[in-house]
Amino acid sequence: MFVRRLLAILLFLCLLSISSLALAENGDRLTGDELLYNGDFSVYAESASLPAGWELRAYQNDTESVYAYLDTLEDDSRSIVLTNLVPNDARVVQEVELLPNTVYRLFAEIRTSDVDHGTGATLSIDNYPIDGTYCYSENLFGSDAWRSVSLYFRTADEQTRVVVALRLGGYGTTAIGTAEFRNVSLYACVATDAAIVDLATENGTVSNLSRAVDTKNADKTASDPLILAVAATLLLGVAFAWVYHNAFRFSSYFEETVGKPQLALMIILLGAFVARAVLSVLFYGHPTDISCFMAWGDMLVERGADSFYTAGVFTDYPPGYMYICGAISALCKFLGIPYGSDAMALLFKMPSTFADLATAYLLYHLAKRQNLGERGALLLAGIYAFTPTLMFVSGGWGQIDSVLALLIALTILLLQKDKRILAGAIYGLAILMKPQALMFGPILAVAFVLDIIDGREQWKRKLLETTLAVAAALAVLFVLSLPFKGAQGWDWLIHKYADTAGSYHYVSIEAFNFGSLLGWNWKTADKLIAGIPYHTFGMGMIILSVLFSSVLYFFGRKRSRGALFLASGLAVLLIFTFGHYMHERYMLPALLMILLAYLYYGDRRLLAVFGGLSATSLLNATCAYYVVDHQAARGEVYDAITFVGSLATVVLAVYLAFVSVQILALNRMPQPLRAEDPPQKRASRRVSILPKLQTDNRLHFTKRDVLSVLGIVLIYGVVSLTNLGSTSAPQTYWYSDRAGESMTVRFDAQERVSAYSVFGNINNDGTLLLTTPGGHE
Repeated sequence: MFVRRLLAILLFLCLLSISSLALAENGDRLTGDELLYNGDFSVYAESASLPAGWELRAYQNDTESVYAYLDTLEDDSRSIVLTNLVPNDARVVQEVELLPNTVYRLFAEIRTSDVDHGTGATLSIDNYPIDGTYCYSENLFGSDAWRSVSLYFRTADEQTRVVVALRLGGYGTTAIGTAEFRNVSLYACVATDAAIVDLATENGTVSNLSRAVDTKNADKTASDPLILAVAATLLLGVAFAWVYHNAFRFSSYFEETVGKPQLALMIILLGAFVARAVLSVLFYGHPTDISCFMAWGDMLVERGADSFYTAGVFTDYPPGYMYICGAISALCKFLGIPYGSDAMALLFKMPSTFADLATAYLLYHLAKRQNLGERGALLLAGIYAFTPTLMFVSGGWGQIDSVLALLIALTILLLQKDKRILAGAIYGLAILMKPQALMFGPILAVAFVLDIIDGREQWKRKLLETTLAVAAALAVLFVLSLPFKGAQGWDWLIHKYADTAGSYHYVSIEAFNFGSLLGWNWKTADKLIAGIPYHTFGMGMIILSVLFSSVLYFFGRKRSRGALFLASGLAVLLIFTFGHYMHERYMLPALLMILLAYLYYGDRRLLAVFGGLSATSLLNATCAYYVVDHQAARGEVYDAITFVGSLATVVLAVYLAFVSVQILALNRMPQPLRAEDPPQKRASRRVSILPKLQTDNRLHFTKRDVLSVLGIVLIYGVVSLTNLGSTSAPQTYWYSDRAGESMTVRFDAQERVSAYSVFGNINNDGTLLLTTPGGHE
């Protein structure tokens, strides 16, 4: 009896091992049940284009851009065919519930046809809309037979669902061509020799089935640019602190005269433009933002405005900036500039660049009207024009926060000049450009109402003009958005703003603020703080920030025109610091408001706050820009930077609140500092025996001297610049579709090659290896 039981147990263990071996493919040990529904596409309806349980999503989701359908193969198995007719990010997806902190293997067979650009055809986890995570398998390009592809990933500690994607393209890496997918499966994986993407720390990674490398070394390498960003920020911060301590804090420093101020201003503006152009060459742009702007502009030119928001394309911007995107795209087509090229990216950065220059010019003229002096006016213009954060965001990133800041400043200036109707129209345009303009809405409303109360005998006229200002703002919103309405309901724009505001349900989205200080960057806004959800706490803090700033404006409004600039800058900074749903750039308009407040008050503490916020925002923007495409950099280093940056932002926000109370409510400002007179030098005991002659510092060039100098410069320039560099570039290209391919270059006759150049066009951290028949590498 015992022997029979032992044999039965052994037989059961054998059967169990056989079933386990069946799941162990390529050294993988899989466990559990199949987690995908209808992974073999056997369940489908004749009337549906895709099998049951699967749906199509795409960046440009219309029939002229993408299509997907179920196909029957020769062996009667079925595949999904996905085709991008234009550069696109298309994916056929299914949402699956999983266990947190668990390794899974996503498998499929993929066949490609004329796939090019971006990340090509991949398997992907597309959780970006859910929790900000995503990753890709190895990238397939060109035309190839069926290939087995696997993606290994580990879920985060709180991750309980993922979106499995059969993908052609990626975020900011659009692709074109056709990809087919079959035999898709998803299992929990107990063990594997392949590299595993950790979604908690390696978001955005491309897995290539290579054996895992030393994680610590990889994280260290990925974090190097973050350390460089910290070093650059510290260097610039120390430089500003030194200049502030030795020059800017002294009011007399701004009062000195400058020769040829107009020429100096032109040099400042030209230098700022060149700096942003250089940054545009160094940085293509934020992969998501700049790609969205280009795609929206191209779509507007090709298809018009009426179906823009109903074509199934991701569009989270209101219609205002779409006019600019469309105009730039039309210009690119007219000039023959290729879509997605560096030249096109440069043009899309021009609106924010010109907005920065226009704002610097505005600061110069306002400073002159405040009798700040030519030097003071030039310094304020230069400080803003060369603020590193603004240069990077406009020239490197490609965002339009500078456009919003300029429009808000114009709104306040027009209100102060008693041009309420035009101020309302400009504010309406600001709302139509970026929804973040609504952050200024409450404090501007308070300013309009108090202006009516202060009008006394003219209160009726001001009430009428304020009503007309509101009507002007609504008219701008209605008229400019009307071409985009199409078949949507009358309230479509209201829903658009509401959907945009709630599209990122997180405590913080890369922002250095109070939420990130708590370690809740990219964490759901439902997390509890003091027993209440953070989104409720954040809304309460937003209301308190507006009320606090409004009360301060009430007390300080009659003493200076700078009151509204200071109150609005404080309100936006407090909302950014203690509110929810905040992105890293939402506080940038506050920089301009604080600098304008300094222009009117001359309180050196405001200039110190401006310098501090410039440093924290620069570090915030550069780190956020980097980690979006280098998710392996997330970890201890990034968390430490986020903590320190968030702490600095909170301290600066509280300090600005303190300074604002003293200026607006208590009318207390420190006395202007005067630079100490330089020490008198001891008089020399030497007595000159030569007669004193009148001299000056002019060169006294004659016409002959001027012509001689110009001639020398011209001859030297021609000699020096002749044959300097080359303007030619390769025009014939060869692309490799797989590893191990080679190419041969043949000449019609025997030629002596003195030198050759290889343009590797390496991306995605690839490697180009050149070898000779002799074995040299």
